[in-house]
Amino acid sequence: MTVNIDGNGRKIGDSNNFYQSKKITRELEKMYNLHPADKKEQPEELPQLKRVNYQSGDIKNQIANISKALIKNYRFQSVNEFRALLSLYGVTVEEVKGEVKGKNYSGLVYSAIDEKGEKVGNPIKASVIGKSVGYDVLQSRQEYSAKYMKEHKVFESPKLIVGSAISNYTDKQAFLNDLAKNNINVVFRENTEGRIYGATFIDHQSRCVFNGSKMGKEFSANIFNELFKSDTTNKHQLIINPTGNETKGSDADKPIDSFTENAEYNNNKEDSTIDLSLLEQHGTDYAEEAFTRRMKMEEKRRKRSL
Repeated sequence: MTVNIDGNGRKIGDSNNFYQSKKITRELEKMYNLHPADKKEQPEELPQLKRVNYQSGDIKNQIANISKALIKNYRFQSVNEFRALLSLYGVTVEEVKGEVKGKNYSGLVYSAIDEKGEKVGNPIKASVIGKSVGYDVLQSRQEYSAKYMKEHKVFESPKLIVGSAISNYTDKQAFLNDLAKNNINVVFRENTEGRIYGATFIDHQSRCVFNGSKMGKEFSANIFNELFKSDTTNKHQLIINPTGNETKGSDADKPIDSFTENAEYNNNKEDSTIDLSLLEQHGTDYAEEAFTRRMKMEEKRRKRSL
């Protein structure tokens, strides 16, 4: 409750109160990276996504649904950051370069990956899925994301959360669990000796993906390598999915926060570019296996009915 007169008995001006209040709320939203109050400005609701089930036989549709939703709703400034985001859902992406009819060609190829970060099934060209997940759209999204992150304080909240976790944990899995509870995932890149040489954070609240170094030197890969140096718990690790739920992993399983050097980041390279002419089938064709199983079941049913 308030009054509309000042200490001298004069009426307090209340013209354009609505617009003045709106201006203040906009400044607060921008300052604290809050979602806009106007319904029309609210971010689009993200579809319910699940990790690729590469044994179901419909890998193409699964990859299409995941890649379309993530490239449309998340912000990232490089292919590597987009790849880190995709990895949470069992997908990876590579740039392909080649020559078509005398002209240089740049494109993208998507693949499903298993729990160890190794590709399974056939690679799928972006052109097969659609232009919405193609090279040009990805480049455009990166440019928009760079501008957005520069204009908004997207690092403020994650810095507080990650900084607190660094202070409280030296066990990597406990560290990951704490971040997951705060709607943040991190993808650590490790070489064959287990040394961390890269860390990419996915903040599901702001839907922004960024390397730790962008938050500051205190969040660079070397910091985490030193932090978890004494962590030797390699057995029965927990796998953190994007929703923060935990599932038991076997001794051979590797958590989705890291990948083997030969799985995705060969020889510690940050870029993953392959020649278009080298693109060929690899891994197990689970779509073909699923089709074969269905045909065998149909044949058995026909024989029983005779």
